[in-house]
Amino acid sequence: QFPLPVYSSVIRSLSRIKNGRAAFAVCKWIQSRPISEGKPKAYVYNRILGVINGNGNYELARQVLEEMKKNGVEPDIVTYNSVIGLCEKQGLHNEAMELFWVMQEKRVCPDIATYKALLGGIGKLEDVDGGFELILNAKDECIMSGKKELVQKLEELILEFCDRQIRAWLENKDSPINVPTLLKKMEEAQIELPPGNYKKLLWLCGKREKDHVLVKALHTILRKKNVPIDVFLCNHAIRLLRTAKKWWAALEVYEYMLASGPQPNKETYAIIRSQFNFLLNASRKRRNFKWALQLLDKMEAKGIEPDRFAWDTALVTCAQATNSAAAVFVFQKMIEHGQKPSLCSYGALLSALEKGALFNKAEMVWKHMKRTGLRPNIEAYTTMISVYGGAGKQEELMRLVDEMRMAGISPNLITFNALITASVKAGSGKRAHDWFQQMEATGITPDATTYDQLVKALCLEGKRELARDIYIKAELLKFNLSNFSL
Repeated sequence: QFPLPVYSSVIRSLSRIKNGRAAFAVCKWIQSRPISEGKPKAYVYNRILGVINGNGNYELARQVLEEMKKNGVEPDIVTYNSVIGLCEKQGLHNEAMELFWVMQEKRVCPDIATYKALLGGIGKLEDVDGGFELILNAKDECIMSGKKELVQKLEELILEFCDRQIRAWLENKDSPINVPTLLKKMEEAQIELPPGNYKKLLWLCGKREKDHVLVKALHTILRKKNVPIDVFLCNHAIRLLRTAKKWWAALEVYEYMLASGPQPNKETYAIIRSQFNFLLNASRKRRNFKWALQLLDKMEAKGIEPDRFAWDTALVTCAQATNSAAAVFVFQKMIEHGQKPSLCSYGALLSALEKGALFNKAEMVWKHMKRTGLRPNIEAYTTMISVYGGAGKQEELMRLVDEMRMAGISPNLITFNALITASVKAGSGKRAHDWFQQMEATGITPDATTYDQLVKALCLEGKRELARDIYIKAELLKFNLSNFSL
């Protein structure tokens, strides 16, 4: 028989080689000795639990607790922290919480190590609400009992927990954590991360589709707290919001920059301009010229100079909407802003004027375009064919066709349709049929518009038999033509 300290030393040695079962066996052997020779104290069991913790054997730890209860040894804070930590490592969060409530019933006050272990398990479960409730309740109790030092440590712990959860959300695309809700809870609980952390989190955004929600929330927090943000971080936020198609949220960041700084740089203007260009293109697809004009006004108001793409897109939108007045207005503003009109600009304006039957103005624009040295393309020639056809200027139209061919530009389907339509307006079925024959000779396949206009021209000139033959041919090709009295 040896004194109790000798056995304690043996258990300590066994703990160094992480042999928990042997340590527990020594402990049980001590218990078999007469009471007069001394029984194991709590610190002996704690050493055994320390060994077991390293091995991760929860079942053995549970046996140690039962043995302590059996021998009337009350677990202390070290005991509970060891077993709670082991439970969380093994993913047994419910068992850890059960021990947490037991220790409170036994009036063993949890310390920072207890809460740290529990929060670790809660973090793995991504139970943000549970973590908040645990720490805030503990904080309130500490305030009531005057434990100021523990209150401060709990505040640091919850900050660390929140920061870790947000970073986990950013790194894990499948994480269910709702970070904006977490940030709101933090604000309500008056829990604030260091200003630098908010910036770091904003820089980390961009790996997942839903990051735009966090970008907006973090930017709002930084602005509320008057945290200085550099232009590069602002550009990063704008870029992410634009990519997520949150156009107005991106513009809001830009407006903050104009109002409170930092001043936008070339990259900022380029990002915002590309965003407006995207919206202008959307207005073109919807043929919404009013929206296009509003976007140009918005760009001017926000100090964004429209580029050629913006002006040309707005002009095309006005032309598609058959609004010649709006097209002329945009063209004039484009020149006022020092932007040199391109062939696309002139083409869009010509198209708008032709659709608005402003043939004289269209002819003036055409002549001005040629004076600038721009070489017309097939689209411009086709528009002017429609202009001369609508104005009844057949001689000018024929000269234009000759000019086009001399320039090495061959008519396409739309050009031939414009020529046949011009013949309809001139009441010349023969000329319309000549264009039709030329079209077929060049290998261009007529469409429904071609046949419809040709039949109309032949009917107007009284060539009903030929018109009937063309009509039957179109029907055989499954084209739906207008109703004609043939």
